Amino acid sequence: MLAESPPRTTPNEVIDQNTVLLPPHWVDATTTHRYMASLSLIQKRALVRELQGNACRVILLERCFLGGCDIILDPDRAIIVSVLVRIARTDSRHWQRGYRRNRGGIVRFLSCSRHIRVRGAAELKIRMEIEMAWDQGCGTKDKRCLVVWAFANGIEEAARVVRCFGEEACTRALQGVNVPWGEREWLEEEETEGEADLAEVEGMNAFAAYVMLYGRTVEDVLDMSSESRMEEFGELVGKERVETLNRMLEKRTLEMRSEIFYNG
Repeated sequence: MLAESPPRTTPNEVIDQNTVLLPPHWVDATTTHRYMASLSLIQKRALVRELQGNACRVILLERCFLGGCDIILDPDRAIIVSVLVRIARTDSRHWQRGYRRNRGGIVRFLSCSRHIRVRGAAELKIRMEIEMAWDQGCGTKDKRCLVVWAFANGIEEAARVVRCFGEEACTRALQGVNVPWGEREWLEEEETEGEADLAEVEGMNAFAAYVMLYGRTVEDVLDMSSESRMEEFGELVGKERVETLNRMLEKRTLEMRSEIFYNG
């Protein structure tokens, strides 16, 4: 008779102040959360089912591309999900893309070990390799971008870690003013025209773009003065993000005027 395998746990070697651990006793969610999710994440059917269940109560809103992230919780917080044994084979540019869309924010890195046991030393080595890739970040590492880790032993734990990330993000956000949290039924509306293009602008992401275009067109946002954009969106998506967008638009306006002047 085969001896029962010991339960898988996260090795102490990979736990530090930026590692998230599940509470010892899970309490099912009593509210519904809504997050944006990439097409590749939506295709992980088992994880999606677990997220949608009573324990987590998460509704995922599909987007074809989230700039290298799998889930975006709000304008400043995103999650990358990967099976641990695949991480070392992933091109470091993947992590760099995820970093570029979340400057000054928080990126949660969730690794799911699935059914394969990996020794603590191997986990630590892979983690260090990814941290190095993020530090390089195309040569422009933003020190304000924090990477938080979690190691899940299976789909159920992975889903619960995602919900924990969401709970923590919601708690922090609600300490601010006019933050886009709560039930957020408005997130279930269709992707707006121009959202993907605005999300690609420096400092932006899909969530911030969706918020800015909610009930508006791209032309409406572009026609606003810099002061109006800051007043309207500063508290919702972050003042620094709006400042970056304003600088880019002002630069483009000057370039267009110069072209008209020289070609006139």
